[in-house]
Amino acid sequence: MDKQPEIIVSNDWTKNWQASIAVKITAITLWPTIFVVFIAAFFLLDDLDEQVRQEQYDTSIKIAYHASNLWPATSVLTFHQKLERLRNDYRELDLPGFELSNQGQHFRIGDLEIQPSFYDLQLHTQTDNDPPIKIRTFFPDPHAAAELLRNKIIAFILSSLVLFGVFLSLATHIILDKPLQGLVHASKKISEGHQHVRVDTTREDEFGTLSRFFNNMVDNLIEHKNLEYEAKTDFLTGLANRRHFDETIKYELRRNARINNPLTLIMCDVDFFKQYNDLYNHVAGDLCLKHIARTLENVCNRSGDLVARYGGEEFVIILPNTDKETGLKMAHTLSEEITKLKIPHSYSKVSPYVTLSIGVATMENSGITLSATDLSEKNLIESADQALYLAKNNGRNRVEAVEVKPVEDTSKINLDSPNK
Repeated sequence: MDKQPEIIVSNDWTKNWQASIAVKITAITLWPTIFVVFIAAFFLLDDLDEQVRQEQYDTSIKIAYHASNLWPATSVLTFHQKLERLRNDYRELDLPGFELSNQGQHFRIGDLEIQPSFYDLQLHTQTDNDPPIKIRTFFPDPHAAAELLRNKIIAFILSSLVLFGVFLSLATHIILDKPLQGLVHASKKISEGHQHVRVDTTREDEFGTLSRFFNNMVDNLIEHKNLEYEAKTDFLTGLANRRHFDETIKYELRRNARINNPLTLIMCDVDFFKQYNDLYNHVAGDLCLKHIARTLENVCNRSGDLVARYGGEEFVIILPNTDKETGLKMAHTLSEEITKLKIPHSYSKVSPYVTLSIGVATMENSGITLSATDLSEKNLIESADQALYLAKNNGRNRVEAVEVKPVEDTSKINLDSPNK
């Protein structure tokens, strides 16, 4: 049963925080923003002291204006009566208190707190008989007030930037970091062989489109891989087919030309297989070939070894970096393991069970060049075929080996094919 697709939604971003795109975007965006904001704040707050001083003076003018309007315009009341009425009426205004001075006397109007900075103004009365009256307004030191205001503004800017950074990090995580981590995680799992993995495609943005393309690409790669596998695989036994063998033997001979290591080729043939099919039918014959194929794979299981079905009941095995002695040893092991299967064969003339005839050919330190690999391939295959012919001719159910002569002597080799 096919495995259900595993949908990768996202990765745990906390495990990869240092490399997170959210962090990088936040850093790239936030720090220039902080720099620009502070440059702008520097110019805006540069004359803050003068602004505060001007605001204090404007407030003093406002206080003097309201005090002049509230001063009773009558000659019936005495100065102190007018002063008392001014006190009562001034309470209704939301303005700082001030100090009123007349003939060396000082009177406080409203809530007054003496501060380092003050301004002296004239109270304009509407009667001619009122004596000259001065107003003194008090304010905090402009520089200190400006410094306090400056600190509050900077604190507000910093708080806003921190909130902006947090918001930007979360936004980039949700919009960019999370789907990208999902794609990275899915790619990693697919590269590890988990071909059933897919990414979430429910998003309606560019990442959703990218995810759909990603899934389609993986499906196409798997389909291509399956087609390639089928093109190189024998449908009955599951072994490499003749095409795969031809490609591999060429590759190994080219590699042999570069590194000059020994290369062994084993060719096997099931003894009296036509008679086996005639007696037990073709279904049993196919099953017999499958058992033999699995056994050959189990014995020749080193990295680089290739077991292929050469045709009909013939199998061929490529053993890279294998000398003649090791090749013969493996060939005898193959013969013994096939016999151990004890597949009945009543029509066999050499054993009550299915057996193999095996030919071994080894090319050792050939010194061939890349341009001569085609001749070497022909030479090696024909040598293995000759060894197989000897095994059959000498009684079957046996292993024979022949010497692979150098390429330059190919024309002198007289090989008799079993088909001739």
